[in-house]
Amino acid sequence: MTNDPNASLLVVCALLQRQNTWFVARRKAGKRNAEEWEFPGGKMEPGETPTKALQRELREELGMEVQVGKEWPPVRFASDRMRLTLLPIECRLLHWEPVWNDHDAHEWLTTAELSTLSFSQPDWPIVKALISGNLP
Repeated sequence: MTNDPNASLLVVCALLQRQNTWFVARRKAGKRNAEEWEFPGGKMEPGETPTKALQRELREELGMEVQVGKEWPPVRFASDRMRLTLLPIECRLLHWEPVWNDHDAHEWLTTAELSTLSFSQPDWPIVKALISGNLP
């Protein structure tokens, strides 16, 4: 990561769908954005592609193996604490032996049910796109 205060952190997130439901996970207490829901993923490491970063993050954080699909347009988020670019990527779950390193709960929710949870701010544009049907 650079020391440039205007640099944007690159973060990937998984859009996992199963039988008209979406996978979301809640951040553990003690983690950044604790008790907020998100489409899981994480920071890209230097030299990593979005695909490799997402596969690594899901394996490390949740014990998931996924097949990566279509990339959505990036979501840019800025606050007084950080600037990030969130790269949403559609995935298909291949195998899951649950691991709970960064999360303490998960749900498979219909599009309508997504609005009932408290999502982290960077994830809200994705939630809104899913609810409105305004998908890329």
